Amino acid sequence: MLRLLQHLRSYRGNIKKFKLNFPQLPQPERPWQYFGEWSKSLRNGRSPMVDRKPWVTIAALHWLEKSIKKGWQVFEYGMGGSTLFFLDKGCHVVSVEHHKGWYDQVSKILKSTSLIKSYLEEPSAQNLNPVYESQFKKWKGMNFESYVRVAETLPDQRLDLALVDGRARNQCIVAIMDKVKPGGFLLLDNSERSRYQAAIEMLQQAGWTTTHFAGPGFYEQGAFWCTSLFQKPRV
Repeated sequence: MLRLLQHLRSYRGNIKKFKLNFPQLPQPERPWQYFGEWSKSLRNGRSPMVDRKPWVTIAALHWLEKSIKKGWQVFEYGMGGSTLFFLDKGCHVVSVEHHKGWYDQVSKILKSTSLIKSYLEEPSAQNLNPVYESQFKKWKGMNFESYVRVAETLPDQRLDLALVDGRARNQCIVAIMDKVKPGGFLLLDNSERSRYQAAIEMLQQAGWTTTHFAGPGFYEQGAFWCTSLFQKPRV
């Protein structure tokens, strides 16, 4: 009971904090509808890898669970629970990861399957072009060009869904947007961050429609953020 009361106080505080910090975003219409799922995700042993789910907001996960179809062509920047989720749904997945330790850990869990093609592209300290630099403090000054440019291995207008949830996300969006088919989707996690607004505006100016899934996400006590869905115009 004490833990439940702590979760209630934390969740209520998160709602207020999100409204205060991100007034420009549409607020969750019924944020308490997610409380049960969020609270259960804080139990010991729960994680995106254990649950085989992407680490996005709960509303965005609900959209994915409802919308993903077997046979979809999916590209993701950043491996993890999302990789397992897409494979479980019968999708064909191309995944790129920058961290060797994490890449090796995820690869051990993946079953031998023709449904996935994965790339390990570690950043370089050489020839830094600022557009390929991550804004994440740990990776400042590192060049993610080879990571971003994995998208160039794909034909144009092939993907049903691109998930951008890794490093150098603005440039990842630039690289992957032409690879999404008309009517296809791009999902950007942590879209409330100001450093991603230039890429979001670029998509919107190109006619992509926007749906913001703002609200709680799993596995963290103080976790309210936004995952945004963009749909490419149909020809």
